[in-house]
Amino acid sequence: MNYGDILKNSIIPEWQNKYIRYDWLKDIVHQMGIVHQLLKQDNTAEHKYMLKIQAEDIDVYFWQEVKMDVEKIHNFFISELSKLLKLILEIETQCDVLENPKHKEQQAIRDNMHEVYKTLNILGNYAQRNYFGLQNLAKSRDKYMNANDSTTILLELVQDKKFALDDPIEHEQQRIEKAFAKLFKVDQKTAKVQIEQYVSPQNNAEKQRVQAATGNGFTCGVAILLFANFIYVMGYSLIEYGNNVIIEKHMLALKAMRILFCLTYLAICIGLDIFVFEKKKLNFIFIFELPPAKITASYRTHLKICFIFLGILSVCCTCAVLRFYLDEHLVNELPNVSYSIIFVGLASIMPGWAWISLPLIFPFLAIVRIVFRWRSTHAMVGKYVLQVIGKQFLPWKYRVAFPIFCFGDQLTSMTLLFSDFADLITNGKAPTIMTFLFLNIPAIIRIIQCIVRYNEKKLAYPHIVNLCKYLSSFPATFLTFNWVKQSAGWTNFMIAGRCVETLYKLYWDYAEDWALFTGGTGVKQFKNQRQKWQHKIVCRRPSFFATYVLLFAVLFNFVGRCFWIPTTYLPMFAAKQFWWKTYGVCVEITRRCLWNVLRTDNQQATNCEDYALTRYIPVLLSQGERQLLKQKIDDKEKELQRDKLESKQQLQRRNSNAPQIASADEVVVHESQHNEALLNSPLQ
Repeated sequence: MNYGDILKNSIIPEWQNKYIRYDWLKDIVHQMGIVHQLLKQDNTAEHKYMLKIQAEDIDVYFWQEVKMDVEKIHNFFISELSKLLKLILEIETQCDVLENPKHKEQQAIRDNMHEVYKTLNILGNYAQRNYFGLQNLAKSRDKYMNANDSTTILLELVQDKKFALDDPIEHEQQRIEKAFAKLFKVDQKTAKVQIEQYVSPQNNAEKQRVQAATGNGFTCGVAILLFANFIYVMGYSLIEYGNNVIIEKHMLALKAMRILFCLTYLAICIGLDIFVFEKKKLNFIFIFELPPAKITASYRTHLKICFIFLGILSVCCTCAVLRFYLDEHLVNELPNVSYSIIFVGLASIMPGWAWISLPLIFPFLAIVRIVFRWRSTHAMVGKYVLQVIGKQFLPWKYRVAFPIFCFGDQLTSMTLLFSDFADLITNGKAPTIMTFLFLNIPAIIRIIQCIVRYNEKKLAYPHIVNLCKYLSSFPATFLTFNWVKQSAGWTNFMIAGRCVETLYKLYWDYAEDWALFTGGTGVKQFKNQRQKWQHKIVCRRPSFFATYVLLFAVLFNFVGRCFWIPTTYLPMFAAKQFWWKTYGVCVEITRRCLWNVLRTDNQQATNCEDYALTRYIPVLLSQGERQLLKQKIDDKEKELQRDKLESKQQLQRRNSNAPQIASADEVVVHESQHNEALLNSPLQ
């Protein structure tokens, strides 16, 4: 990576016009190089004389431009440093006046010290980057012109410029360190260490990213190892001793584990969805109506929390299973692992149910923290999640926005967990009608939401047709009744109903939710815009994904929708049936994870079913892309303003008595200087 790219990546967006014009000056140096290459060729004396004059003119122009940038950098550096000097003087005055400050006052002063110290670091980095850029340009000039005087000329230009020295920044930082030491009664060396522990210099951003990636990788690796250990212990129990008392007496405990692990897996899948959204520039923050990007956690933070909880859950559930062995006096049948002594020792501390309940403490504490910090910005994401869940169970009361609809569809993928929950709260004695109702809770919620959407839009398609899709899921749940199971006719009828439901949902996934092939309501707007089609057969709308990705999603969605056949109707004994059903839930959650990605892709492209109040959904941009977009918008506004002023000048020229106005370029320059003065004014 050349220095120009390094400089672009380190630019502060608010200061982007105050940096050295490195690329522009580099182009001038390249022009010098071209002229000197021509001088080396065999040319006439007159031609060489002209080239030499041209080279000298370019060199003079180069140093004029360098001098302009040096003055610009120097003036901006002095301006920003003077603002910080005022703040530092104010901090020193507060430390002198407040002899015994209260804790809140100390905290406020310390926060101010941190921010000023951090700003000094950023300003020092700004000066360093620009000075290194000037040195690189000087070396390039010497290289192309076969000269050795560039460094001397550059030193003459910057000899009285403070930005070329480290002393001003270091001196002001020492003042803050002394004030910190006086306020908190520590020595200056300790003060410097404590301040730098808080402050993250901008030039360490790459190091921080590496550290974060290393930490996340370590967390993920440990969690997967602990989970693999649990799978080994659990699989050993279910496969080798599937008919023993462990399975028969502790089926409720196994169902509780299934609920916890499946919900954790769902959270991990959501983190992977966020990863895809960020990489593909899908504006999930806008679509899902999340808090702003600075508050919403990235996929790294989300996945790190999920894997930490997965590791804790794996340890607790492993101890629970081993405790069941100890309770049944089956010590000789314990799984033979090298570190089983450690887990057996932990398992003997608490009963099995206590181990299973232990991980629930962490989400409970998180909810308590959100409730007690309800108005805090740190609780905005948690508050958002709780509000979406609450609105889900009051579907008739709230408008069905996209996050409400999408979360409702997540619930339809976890009907088995609702059945497990019914068994847990009744201690395995849930009546058949109760199990039937719990299995249909997600479908009932979505049916009510479809009715609300129909009352709002008055469109039978897609809302009433979508409602029928959820009604079609009822026949399969009748298989929970014994009178249905005992009747071959009713059983076959329900199986036929499940097949119709599967075909119905496959059509809706492909046509409406993903807008693939002929598409649904969202694709109509692109019917006559073939240049925007992703593929003339597979996807007749814009998409962020390649055609082969869409085809893979179609195939996997088909497999996921049909996975109920082996998990429900193949004759197997209880342990293996439990294992296959659990695997089926995981496949369905994975399918739903993939569904989320393409449904969001369709929502951004078409605003399918008008869930968003606006048709325009902006693309999620990175920081660098936002800077480039802002620069283009500013240039366009200046161009429009220049055209407007030139038209005014033409009108004034028609009237000889009219007073002359400034040229368009002068007005634009004056306005930009005025805006920069406002932007650089000290904060109140």
